[in-house]
Amino acid sequence: MGPPETGKEPIMTAFRAAYFLRTDKQGEVLLTGPEHADLPDADLIKIAEAAWLESGTSLEDMDGEIVIGEWTE
Repeated sequence: MGPPETGKEPIMTAFRAAYFLRTDKQGEVLLTGPEHADLPDADLIKIAEAAWLESGTSLEDMDGEIVIGEWTE
């Protein structure tokens, strides 16, 4: 048995974000948050690249690309 029913569905939030999309389309990693949603694309990509580099992986080692789109959580 799971948790008791509350009658409320979880609240999903969607926002414009930059995220890493694997080449094989089998994984995504969010790199920017809702606080960045209104930034121009170029600024969003710069923040995403900085977040990627903070993870300890170089941009050259990416097996995919940083894309901008709608993210739902």
